[in-house]
Amino acid sequence: MAANRRKKRNNELLRFMRAFFLTLIILFILGTTAYLVVNMLGESKKEESEMEQVTVKTVRVDGIETTGFSKAELKESLTRRHFWDLKITYGDQVYECDNALSTLMDEILDEAYSEGAKPSYTVAFDEDRAQSAARLITSSFMGNVDLTVSQNEAMVFDKDSHSFIFHDANADKTINKDQLTSDVAKALMEGDYTASIEATTIDSDVSFRASDFKKIATYVTHTTNNSNRNNNVDLACKAVDGIIIQPGAKFSYNETLGKRTAEKGYKEAGAYANGEHVMELGGGVCQLSSTIYNAVIAANLQVDERTGHTYEPSYVTPGEDATVSYAKPDFVFTNNTQAPIGILTSFVDRTVTVDIYGIPQLEEGVTRHLRSEKIADTDPPAPNYVEDPTVIPGFEDIVKGAKNGSKWATYLVLEKDGEVIDEEYLHTTTYKGEPATIRRNLTGLAALGLLQQQDPNLVQPQPTPEQPQPTPEQPQEAP
Repeated sequence: MAANRRKKRNNELLRFMRAFFLTLIILFILGTTAYLVVNMLGESKKEESEMEQVTVKTVRVDGIETTGFSKAELKESLTRRHFWDLKITYGDQVYECDNALSTLMDEILDEAYSEGAKPSYTVAFDEDRAQSAARLITSSFMGNVDLTVSQNEAMVFDKDSHSFIFHDANADKTINKDQLTSDVAKALMEGDYTASIEATTIDSDVSFRASDFKKIATYVTHTTNNSNRNNNVDLACKAVDGIIIQPGAKFSYNETLGKRTAEKGYKEAGAYANGEHVMELGGGVCQLSSTIYNAVIAANLQVDERTGHTYEPSYVTPGEDATVSYAKPDFVFTNNTQAPIGILTSFVDRTVTVDIYGIPQLEEGVTRHLRSEKIADTDPPAPNYVEDPTVIPGFEDIVKGAKNGSKWATYLVLEKDGEVIDEEYLHTTTYKGEPATIRRNLTGLAALGLLQQQDPNLVQPQPTPEQPQPTPEQPQEAP
């Protein structure tokens, strides 16, 4: 009987232990499952977060997604959608307008492909862009179309005599420039890129006599003896020589010369690109643009675009230069007089001469010129180090010293009979300095053979006492 009771208690204890361990196993499985689920959910959220961070932002231009298109491919597609055939008519003449839409597309696409792009863009001219483009189109039209009014015949270039011939002229009609600009801007804002706009005329009482025309400005600069550079300056002078700019029209140096190519005869010469000295076809043509700039100032004409060089020029006073590079920066001025003006250029004996002819706008005895003064020096860039094993370690060999940059203030000076009557601040130009070039040797070892080639008298350094120099009587031990 007692044995039965013990057996019963043992069975109950066994069942309890089984239930206990089964419970532990179930709790372990449930805990492990919960941990895995929570971890998987966390990883999923992390992956979603990471995906959100790397998702490419959708940007559309006229409803077309930029993703999958290069900038050039998207522009080609947009060009097919917005066909450009804007014209200006004058009598039986038709002027094909410059493609201002192409410039607008470039600006929009540059922004659409930038890091801070907005989600959506529309190819359309707002008022400011339309007015700016219309002014350029109108000025280009005025300078390229034969206006067939009397004032156009007042000045003619005679290539054989390298001079201008002047005539009396009575201009009964002139182009209504303001109306034309307004009509072009309206077409651009309305998206009518195939419009044919008629240039109308208004009455004018402007008249000229041949005797009214004079040489109103001249300026001279001198070149170096670099033959390639002088070749380029000569070609530039020939491209500008004899050009006539009608009233209200703009002169663009880059448009007049066009792209400088080998086919046109341009040669490689020193120039600056992105602040670096490079060899470039047409290097040196900035000398003529700078010379024209100073002549334009003297002639009292309107300067529209002028940019200073990266480094100080040598042929004009710093602050009085006008750098150019195709297609930007450009040098641009407007004939803001009521008469045509003409430019003669020549290059003889390394001397560049620019003469401007027109009807004087300044009273007799009054002259106009630039005055520049240095107002600050700026630190040169960090040195350029050149590794050279022939340099003794720990020493530096300065091949070329550093040169400070500079900042120049330029003033517009008005004189009468040699006395200053007015002086007006015009602009400030900052020029970069030049870094020093330094040879050094960071290896800690000097190439003695190379040093001795450069200096035969150079002797080998004496060995330290711990390692006596071997002699024939005491041969060096092998290592």
